[in-house]
Amino acid sequence: MPLKRKRKAQTLSDGVADFYRDRPDRRSPFGAAIAPKSADDMDFIARLHFSRESKRERDFDFAEQRGFTLAQKVKCHRVSGIDSSCRAVIDGALYGIAHIDDDGPFMFVYLEGGSPFPPGEVSDIGTYFAGDQ
Repeated sequence: MPLKRKRKAQTLSDGVADFYRDRPDRRSPFGAAIAPKSADDMDFIARLHFSRESKRERDFDFAEQRGFTLAQKVKCHRVSGIDSSCRAVIDGALYGIAHIDDDGPFMFVYLEGGSPFPPGEVSDIGTYFAGDQ
């Protein structure tokens, strides 16, 4: 009887992403959402390690069909509370989450945008979930 091979452990070692949700009280007088200018303008959700995934031709086609421009695709652990209405800060750039694919304990996050975020504005709260304070 042949021995079963151990599965190679998943390493998420390309960096750390901070996930945020826009604060609902940040609206203009006529009800439009105000773009965040700092981390204080958003609610912190989680800090997760990620791995950068290759962007395949079908990912670009998928993005075009959905009406967004794919800037990055990252893989991280699945966390409840993170959805396509959230934002991610990676390497000092602010991204919008355009789509999330679940894959067991992981999620593939399709990011669009990548506008520079002011230095020093990235959360240093640590790894916990909002509400666990």
